[in-house]
Amino acid sequence: MNCPKPLNPYLISGTNVLRNLIGATTVTELEAAENDLVSARMLEFQSNPPVAQGTLRQLQQIHQQLFQDIYD
Repeated sequence: MNCPKPLNPYLISGTNVLRNLIGATTVTELEAAENDLVSARMLEFQSNPPVAQGTLRQLQQIHQQLFQDIYD
């Protein structure tokens, strides 16, 4: 008996591509956009880095800052 594969809520249905804000539908498109957009956010981050706290919350905030243009 074949069991249906569970749906991954993080992927675009029927693909291996993460849901995203930029409309990328292939891994290649998504990787290219990530590279460009995260690089731009990294420049902002480097010009005004936070004081290191070493907390999970701070790591989450940095991740959100870097990837905000790509993922919700």
